[in-house]
Amino acid sequence: MLLIKEIINMETDKLISIYKTKKEYKLYPSSLNQYGFWNAISPCYVLSITCDLQNLARSIKEALTKSNIAQITFDKDKDYDQSLKLHELGVKTWSELYRTSKSCTLSLNHNILKLTPYKHEGRKGNFPIVEKIQTFFVDDFENAVLGVIEILNDKE
Repeated sequence: MLLIKEIINMETDKLISIYKTKKEYKLYPSSLNQYGFWNAISPCYVLSITCDLQNLARSIKEALTKSNIAQITFDKDKDYDQSLKLHELGVKTWSELYRTSKSCTLSLNHNILKLTPYKHEGRKGNFPIVEKIQTFFVDDFENAVLGVIEILNDKE
């Protein structure tokens, strides 16, 4: 089961994860389960890194729209097919995705977008870079998308 390792305000309404590999952006919406963890859900989006800003912004907005907190009960055998999500993203394992990409999450809480970059730390997983978290008002969505691009292009 994919668990996003971030302390997220329980008021968070929506959450997506965004990854950048050498050739693609890979993103997916998440659903909050009954245990308080955000889990990847369909549809997943895979875009060329050469896509234009409008296509990336549209995919991010669609993924945010699909994210939800409505999944009250969670049965890993029935409700969550990890291999399907991996197939949609074009990777074999979550660790492969973490190892070969830069990542961030974008969450929505009421009218505030929170952009959280992550750092991959080997077998320990991905962890938030707290000092680089950015917030935007929802009507400043374009600058939030530019922030996503900036974070994912950061060489650090």
